[in-house]
Amino acid sequence: MPNYGDLNPGLTKAVNRIAKAGSEQVGFLNHAVEAMDDDGFDHDDVMQCLRRGKAFGPEEQKGELRANVVHRNLQIRVVVRGLDEAQDDWPTLESITVVTVMKEK
Repeated sequence: MPNYGDLNPGLTKAVNRIAKAGSEQVGFLNHAVEAMDDDGFDHDDVMQCLRRGKAFGPEEQKGELRANVVHRNLQIRVVVRGLDEAQDDWPTLESITVVTVMKEK
């Protein structure tokens, strides 16, 4: 099983909350949309992952904090950014951006 860093219950709760509030707080990079198409996922799959998946990390990638959100039942992994403002104060997180989407192996 791949290692995406440590399970982060506080970040998991924040990401789940944001996704449950609706897609207005969830942005998508063009790369993420293309990756969704490549792996056969749609917007609903990604939102379900964000609503019910578990967050791992975050870790520094390309000069910003990013986290992996994994929903093993759907076999999907979503990488999100937009975490820098909250910096471990996850209840203050208001929005996220989906960077990429891929099959969880």
